[in-house]
Amino acid sequence: MSQSKYHHLTAIVLAGGQSTRMGIDKGLMDFNGKPLISHVLEALKPLCSTILISTNKPEYEAFGYPLIADQYQGIGPMGGLHAGLLASKDTDNLLLSCDMPLVNADLLDTLLVHRMNYQAVIPVVNGQSFPICAYYNKSALAILEAEISAGLYKMQLFLKKLHAHELQLDQNVFGQKLFNINTQRDFESLKES
Repeated sequence: MSQSKYHHLTAIVLAGGQSTRMGIDKGLMDFNGKPLISHVLEALKPLCSTILISTNKPEYEAFGYPLIADQYQGIGPMGGLHAGLLASKDTDNLLLSCDMPLVNADLLDTLLVHRMNYQAVIPVVNGQSFPICAYYNKSALAILEAEISAGLYKMQLFLKKLHAHELQLDQNVFGQKLFNINTQRDFESLKES
């Protein structure tokens, strides 16, 4: 049994993206001596009782967590969140992209503290929201399935239909923690910081 802070909390780590802007699989890129996804997994371990990796790529088996394949291919984060919530046995879930290596347990804990009766808690810094580093209640699954069935694959539109809380966070405290890598330039700036 893991010694996680929350006994019924599942993490869904998105590692199924096409990485079209990067050209290579982002989660497996080396940052400070280990793959990007390893940094994310380390932030989640103290909090989560279960960790699932949302991917169709067998290379991620090496990390020792269950791999969850998308039922709906090629629709971005919505597909990964859907597969993860479907597989999760818990009401409380954290969604986290594999390309956010500076995320820490303090940031994730802050989201969880505010979850109360919300279906989602989305961090917002300087007007920018981060739905791929957020809390989702399993009850969001039915709305998510309805959106996908309607061919609506935008996270921001989906969030408008949830009882969601936009959690305003201090740029100086959490801004850097939410940095995610989309391009080679992003990756280089991360290594220089």
